[in-house]
Amino acid sequence: MNSSGAIGPRGMVQLRKMLPPALTLGLIGAIALRLGYGPMSASAIQLSVALLAVFGAALLASIAGFAFSAMAAAALTYVYPEPTEMVRTLLVCSITIQLYCSARVLRAVEWHELAPYVVGGIAAAPVGLVILVHVSANTYAVIIGTLLVAYAACASIRPFHFRALRRPALDACVGALGGVTSGLAASPGMFPVMWCSARGLPKERQRAICQPYMLVVQIVTLAWLQRFRPGEGQALMSLWPFIPVALVGAYFGYSIFQRISTERFRTVVLVLLAVSGALLILKAA
Repeated sequence: MNSSGAIGPRGMVQLRKMLPPALTLGLIGAIALRLGYGPMSASAIQLSVALLAVFGAALLASIAGFAFSAMAAAALTYVYPEPTEMVRTLLVCSITIQLYCSARVLRAVEWHELAPYVVGGIAAAPVGLVILVHVSANTYAVIIGTLLVAYAACASIRPFHFRALRRPALDACVGALGGVTSGLAASPGMFPVMWCSARGLPKERQRAICQPYMLVVQIVTLAWLQRFRPGEGQALMSLWPFIPVALVGAYFGYSIFQRISTERFRTVVLVLLAVSGALLILKAA
């Protein structure tokens, strides 16, 4: 602010930077208070925590293109005592994020390259839901989490790439692994991202494979979950407050993605792979 009391150019830049976070926090607070039973009700506080977790996870996941569910679940575990309800919430939010990000990369999608991933993911999605609904998933989560942490550590210490020709059968197997983790933890992107990163694909090509893949597989997973747990359509409709918050986080995250280099993008991916694996292990502990 200058001597006349007017805001100078630098002040206007700072205001523009502060406006989006302020609007986001205002949106989260308004939704929480609107749906709560009072200014300090337990339900409003819990919803605020859940919405903040969704926003932060959407922001980071939209930079790397994956790991929303692993990060958001760390906070939502304390809000949702029932695992299937938490997975349902994660799926709705993640589908919202993938719709936005997939629209941004649609022109770069090579459908013949994407198809094997999608076919494998669709075929394997019910397997993860069977584990979620009928079997204790702790052992599975520890195994997957350990694998992700180990890969991220090895790749960061000594980067390696598979400079092989594209093989649809291998891509379908990777997609199937993602389908299993989609049903189990609403997180189909970890294995495809790991595979694309190991193949040394540019960041734009990675996103053009992983974003639409995750969108399709998560929609299929949500449909199967509704089939496994019929009569819970009302619960699905009650999740609408998370949609605008997830969209705002996706918008800012993708904007950051466009400004970072491929090497920086690779670093972000490895960090989030390690974080995702650690969160899976902690969740199972």
